[in-house]
Amino acid sequence: MEKFKVPVSMLAPIIDPGHLGFEDTSELEPLTEIIGQERAVEALEFGLGMKSAGFNLYVSGPVGTGKGTLVRQMVKRLAQAAPAPSDWCYVNNFQDASRPLSLSFPAGQGCAFKREMASFIESLRRDIPGAFDSKKYLDAKAKLHEDTEGKKKSLFHDLTELSRTRGFGFEETPAGFGLVPLKDGHAMTDEEMETMTEQEQQDLTERRKTLEGEIREFHVRIHGLEKEAEQELHNLDRQVVTNVLEGRHETLRRTYQDLSAVSAFLERVRDDIVRHY
Repeated sequence: MEKFKVPVSMLAPIIDPGHLGFEDTSELEPLTEIIGQERAVEALEFGLGMKSAGFNLYVSGPVGTGKGTLVRQMVKRLAQAAPAPSDWCYVNNFQDASRPLSLSFPAGQGCAFKREMASFIESLRRDIPGAFDSKKYLDAKAKLHEDTEGKKKSLFHDLTELSRTRGFGFEETPAGFGLVPLKDGHAMTDEEMETMTEQEQQDLTERRKTLEGEIREFHVRIHGLEKEAEQELHNLDRQVVTNVLEGRHETLRRTYQDLSAVSAFLERVRDDIVRHY
């Protein structure tokens, strides 16, 4: 058995520190390559090199074997050598709010766009209400109302004159106004109505029917004036919003004019603000 004995000096490697070339490990550069796991490294390199969409990596193995560390190191190394990825911002979809749109920006510009849009909206929230409180806007709105009321009064005056030539006047009722037969410029009494001949009553009825048709036409024209005034006020409001919006929007548009999708989104923002404010 003596020949199979192993000397103690052979049970551990003996290393002469003088041959290592350094005093302690603080003088050494950390290792960057993976020690061992050649097949795992090769598989990861192959997977990370796939540029097409729809491919994923799945890593499995016993706990504590360095799987996560290996993957993070390789992904970090790959990212450092690759071009900086684009920034992506989700924005409102004005056609379908449940489906936000994504906009791509050169690296670093996404945050700038977010800040500029926030500043843009905040300035409009502050300045648009002030524009609607301005004397210029209130005067224009008052003039529009006065013009419309003047046209209504003119129509009513014409209707009143027409009614008088046909022997009728107007009296106020809970429903508005009603026709009253006239005699010598005054409303006829019940007694005067009773003394009329059948022919006079028939003539009065015919004149009333004709005049009622004129009154219906009067109401149609009044409604048309109100609709026209409503549209003119709407146009005035849109112009006020546009005046406040235009310069700020143009500044934004020029900033991102080289990004077609962003420019298109900014146009939709402008249209939505003008249309719905």
